[in-house]
Amino acid sequence: MDEVAAALKKYLLPVFDPATSIAVVASAPGKVDEIARGLAEVGFQVEKRELDVDPDEVAAAGEESEGSESGSESEEK
Repeated sequence: MDEVAAALKKYLLPVFDPATSIAVVASAPGKVDEIARGLAEVGFQVEKRELDVDPDEVAAAGEESEGSESGSESEEK
């Protein structure tokens, strides 16, 4: 059991330590400040970025997913 605890301390806990890890979060705009505050409270240095999305790309992605759904249905028949 001591070996398991030692392994957890060595490999798992550093994932949650701001000094030894980096956190990346993609969030809805309304949750950004809340998430940033929480990460800052536990010691992470927070940098907020907003991704610009081209409406044409969103529309094209929607069309692609519709096409793939119908394509997979035809393969199953």
